[in-house]
Amino acid sequence: MNIELQASNIVLARDGMIAIRAARGVRISCLKGALWITQDNYVQDFIVGPGETHTIDYSGLTLVTALEPTTLSVGEPKPSLTARIMGSIARRLGSGMQVRPAPL
Repeated sequence: MNIELQASNIVLARDGMIAIRAARGVRISCLKGALWITQDNYVQDFIVGPGETHTIDYSGLTLVTALEPTTLSVGEPKPSLTARIMGSIARRLGSGMQVRPAPL
């Protein structure tokens, strides 16, 4: 199953659950209802209410459970400044920009 993370709203019934693997940096936003977020081998769990967001800071398995009927949004992390700069350079190079060696 593929989920386009940049525009995903998910509706979960009470006790509904989704499992997310290798999602470090993914943002979970609770739009309506309440969520319980737990991460494998992680000491702390999180309760997220309406209007609140939690960013996953763990690469292992994360379980997101609805404590009541809930609508949530799943979003990819924003790229770092370095990643945005490198992406911009890569796009320019791909569009025919020539790189010339610096004069000696």
